[in-house]
Amino acid sequence: MDDKNGMSSYIERLVPGEQMVFSHQKELKDGVEKDFDWQGAKEIYNLKKEGERRTELQVLVDIAPDMEAYFNKVFAEALQIIKTASENN
Repeated sequence: MDDKNGMSSYIERLVPGEQMVFSHQKELKDGVEKDFDWQGAKEIYNLKKEGERRTELQVLVDIAPDMEAYFNKVFAEALQIIKTASENN
């Protein structure tokens, strides 16, 4: 991703080792913050311990319908990176 584009968000909830909730506030385009239609959308990450050596990561994301295909692709790639990194450490 270009470092001048993305989201401005705040962490709404943080429970270390269990949950992190982001609330998206602004969209960044060319380094400029702009309002967007789905302002306040949530991105929720839950961790659930599954035995001694296994943890399940659940991701819940509010997305605009026209962005669904993009997020399905991007999140699948990002989650694979997280899986690989966590299995190698």
